[in-house]
Amino acid sequence: MSDIVLTDNDRTLLAQIGKSPEQLSAEIEFFKTGFPFVELDRPCTIGDGITVLPDDTYDALIKKADDAAAAGRVKKFVPASGAATRMFKSLMAVHYDRMLQQNTSHPDTRFLKTFFDRLTQFAFYDELDGVLAKDGLSLETLRQTRSYSDVLSYLMHDVGLDYAHRPKALIPFHRYPEGSRTALEEHLAEALAYATDTDQNAYVHFTISSEYRQLIDSHIQTVRSRYETSGRRIQIEISEQKSSTDTLAVDLHNRPVRDRDGRLHLRPAGHGALIENLNDLSGDIPARCACGFSAPPPIWETTTAGRARAASSTRSSSKTSSAIPKATRSSSTPSCSKRSPPSRTSRSSSTRPCTISPSTTPAPSPACAPSVPRTPPPTSSMRRSSATPRATASWASSPEPRSAW
Repeated sequence: MSDIVLTDNDRTLLAQIGKSPEQLSAEIEFFKTGFPFVELDRPCTIGDGITVLPDDTYDALIKKADDAAAAGRVKKFVPASGAATRMFKSLMAVHYDRMLQQNTSHPDTRFLKTFFDRLTQFAFYDELDGVLAKDGLSLETLRQTRSYSDVLSYLMHDVGLDYAHRPKALIPFHRYPEGSRTALEEHLAEALAYATDTDQNAYVHFTISSEYRQLIDSHIQTVRSRYETSGRRIQIEISEQKSSTDTLAVDLHNRPVRDRDGRLHLRPAGHGALIENLNDLSGDIPARCACGFSAPPPIWETTTAGRARAASSTRSSSKTSSAIPKATRSSSTPSCSKRSPPSRTSRSSSTRPCTISPSTTPAPSPACAPSVPRTPPPTSSMRRSSATPRATASWASSPEPRSAW
């Protein structure tokens, strides 16, 4: 066990969140010893972990999906408790480190330059421009003069948008002709596309961190009327990620990190900690989709019925380039089950363990597109698409930024 020394205040804090001292010690031991790797047996292939749906099953599967949705059995489950801190990690690193600001070859500094080169492409550009204008500043002028500090302060801190301290769900991600949408809004729109019952009710469940409850409640009340049109309603449930799943933060020597008041610093755990929230849902067909960099196709679309609908829609579409493959994991065939592994020397170096090639990754389909018109497509996404050039593409052709801190 770990030799961590807990104060009375530490024990009180742990009792408040429902975590025992033994659990805390176990976490530190994991940090020290690491987590063992899972040894995989073989890659999943068609017939061995992957099942191909016959064409003649599509209509029946689509009907089952429609019947389930109509009965109110489908509920969209969206983990939305993540903070946006990691999204701005590189920008914050340069913003606070004067030595790093002068190191133009450092990846974070080069990323900063690329970020400014492409700032106009982000969905939050107009909002950032507006908050700067209130203080008599021009975003375009600051961008052209490489006035990094001012822009980053207004982007990440409470003098402006305070994005570094907001949940990712509330940051604008996609830009449309009628305005930008947050990731949370995209999930509301998507729920109307496939989780609507016969009474035109769509069901969505968000899991959040308690510190963001007021912000998210306010945002939902502001935007929901944009999507509740033509008699459709969105039934929204919210639950909070359980504090007992929070993880202790440690330093490089695996010693507990404390804040200025001496309190243990705990961070929300990952999405795996939401299993209990998921089990509490009333819908028996949850469609799990994270409030992350964009609104990706839900896991429901990768299930048997969902993939059938997507493939069927694609077959009837003229956009053959977006065809969705029919291969899915079989519910009856365990994928990559553990068997007596062959010797390491007998394994082919070209074999990739338990992966499906990119060509079999499901793409968004017309059946799961948001109900609000999406033409033209969004011009900005925080996720780099395969068509987006790498950040290095523009560095050589652009002049080096002057120091403007």
